[in-house]
Amino acid sequence: MQIIKSILFMLTMLVIAQTSNAQLTLHQVIVLNEGKFGGPVTIGTYNPSTKVYQNFDTLKVRFASDVKIDSKFIYVAADTLLVKYDLITKQKLNVQTVKGIRELAFWQNQILVTRATSSPLPSYFQVYDKNNLNFIYELTNISDRAAEVKVWKDTAYVAINGFGAVGKIALIDLKGQNLNREIDLGPDGLNPEAVFVSHVDGKIYTQNNLNWSDASITKYDGATSTFVNKRLNRSSSCSGSAFFLNNIYFQTSGENKIGVFSTGSLTVWDSLLVNKSLYGIGVDSMNAHIYLSETDYTTYGKVFIYDFFGLLVDTFNVNVSPGTFAFDVRDTSRTGISDINAAINLFVHPNPVIEELNIGFIDAKYEKATLTLTNMLGQEVINKQIYTNIPNTISLKTMPKGVYLLQVETLNRKAIKKIIKE
Repeated sequence: MQIIKSILFMLTMLVIAQTSNAQLTLHQVIVLNEGKFGGPVTIGTYNPSTKVYQNFDTLKVRFASDVKIDSKFIYVAADTLLVKYDLITKQKLNVQTVKGIRELAFWQNQILVTRATSSPLPSYFQVYDKNNLNFIYELTNISDRAAEVKVWKDTAYVAINGFGAVGKIALIDLKGQNLNREIDLGPDGLNPEAVFVSHVDGKIYTQNNLNWSDASITKYDGATSTFVNKRLNRSSSCSGSAFFLNNIYFQTSGENKIGVFSTGSLTVWDSLLVNKSLYGIGVDSMNAHIYLSETDYTTYGKVFIYDFFGLLVDTFNVNVSPGTFAFDVRDTSRTGISDINAAINLFVHPNPVIEELNIGFIDAKYEKATLTLTNMLGQEVINKQIYTNIPNTISLKTMPKGVYLLQVETLNRKAIKKIIKE
C-alpha cells in the first residue's frame, strides 16, 4: 500500500510540474552554512544549471539560523546580526545588530524577527524596515524564547519553545502591532521549532520536538481557535522538516529516511529512503526536488538533491553545517530585477478539459486576483474575482470546443495559460 501511495503521490507531482508555468525557473539556491559553534558562518550560492557552488561571504559570528529571499534581496539571521545582500551581485548592503536573532519573515515593508538566547531578553519579537534595516517596534509581552515565524494574511504566527520547556503559538496582529493571544499547545505540543501555513485552507502547523525523545505535529485552526496534536511516535526529535503541497517532510534524529506527514489525514502515510542522517532540509518546488544536507559539525558539509522517488539527483560540497536553503525562483518571460521571485505559479487540470477546469496555485500567498478567459477572437467569456490561496473551479461545459487563453492577474503579478476545450 505504501508503494501505491508513493506512486500516486508522484503522479500528482508530475501533473503539477507539467501544467505549472513553464516560464518559472530555479535560478540559484542560497545555502546558509551555520558553521561549527564559535564560527565562522559562510553563505554561498549553488547554480543548478552549471552545478557549481561558491561562497560569497563569511561572517565572524558564533552561528547562524536563517536565510530568506525577498524580491531582489537576501536576508540572513546570524547570532547577533541581521544582514542584507543584493540577490544578483551578492554585495552586502546593510548590517543591523540584533542580539539573539533567530528566524525571519516578511510583511509589507517589514522584516519580522524572532529572538532567543540563553539569558532572558526584554523582547522576543522585533520588527525592522526591509529597506534600511532600521528598528520599527518590538513586543515585550511574548512570554518566552521564540523560534520560527510565518505570516498568514495580517497575522504572524510565532513558535514559542523556551528551549524545550514551553509549547505555544503566539498570534501577532501586524496591523495593530500587538500580541493578539498565545495558544498553549499542551504536553504533546512542547518545544515547537518549525511553523507552516497551508495556503489552501489557512491552517497553521507546527513541528514540535517535545522532550527530544519523540516529536509531534500540531494543527491549529484559527477560525475555531482549536488545535489537535499528533505524536509521530519516533525514538527522538526531528532533525529537520519542510512543507510542500500540504505534506510535512521530516526526519527524526538517527533515521535514514524522510517521513511524509499528510496534513489532510494527520498521519505519516509514506517515507522516502535516502540512507542519510540529515542536518537541513529544503524543497525546490520548481523541479520537485528535496535538498538534504549532512555535516560532522566541525570539518565538512555536503548537500544531496533527491527527487520524490527518493532517488539521488546530484550532490555538492559546501561548508560546515549547511542548515538552511533559500530558493531563487524567477520568471524568465519578464525582464528587470524587480520581477524576481514575483510570478504566479499557476497550474490547471485537466487540460484539455471537457466540463470543469480546476485552477490552483503552488505555494501561493493570500492575494485577490482577476481571472479572465478569452477565446481566439479576443472575446472575454469569463471574468471573475478569485483568491490565490484556495483552489478554484470554472465550468466550461457550455463553451464551444476550441482554444482559450486563461489569465490570472494580481496587483503586480500575472500568469497566462492556453486551455483546450474538447
